[in-house]
Amino acid sequence: MPTFIPQLQPTITRCSATTPNVTVNTPTHVQSFPTPCPGAPTHGTVPLNDTENAHILYNALTDDLYPIGLSTISVARQLELDTIVLATPVHVHTPTTHIGLIHGVVVGQPMSALDTVLTLQALLHQPIHTAVYGQLTPRLRELVRRAFLERNLDARSSAAITWDSYVSGRSPSNGLTGCDLLLGCTEIWGIERVSLGGYSVVHLA
Repeated sequence: MPTFIPQLQPTITRCSATTPNVTVNTPTHVQSFPTPCPGAPTHGTVPLNDTENAHILYNALTDDLYPIGLSTISVARQLELDTIVLATPVHVHTPTTHIGLIHGVVVGQPMSALDTVLTLQALLHQPIHTAVYGQLTPRLRELVRRAFLERNLDARSSAAITWDSYVSGRSPSNGLTGCDLLLGCTEIWGIERVSLGGYSVVHLA
């Protein structure tokens, strides 16, 4: 099953297409998130090494493909996403930050944009173990904490208590979720099959 590995790196620098070493901590306690309907990547699309459109965000057959809300993805959009082949690991970016990598079932094997999006969808409401949070870089931990508090603005007084309970190891049922790992970004605003850095990117906002 595909896996999402959270990590933090500014997108103004060239983020590595491989697992980072010194500059980014990769958790050893990795949670896997199955895609609801996995399938082999679709062949016959524009090759990944096509440089003519290398720095252009993929435009689907219809102009209204984006944004794609992760909560609900229509069948029509799923069919379009299934025709886009991405290189792995797929980089996940917010408007300012690289926040993680999605690895396929087999290392180095391409995966469809549909499987990539469904992985993010499965992650969205997935409870996150404190062991995963504890192994994030300090900067990413702070951003994730802010995302959690922002998501729970309606319960300001209890949000801080819930957070303290979570980080203490009691893991309340309403604690950290995948939405917080994605820094509250729940819509896809672009997909690059081949970015300037030579890797595939999903852009969230």
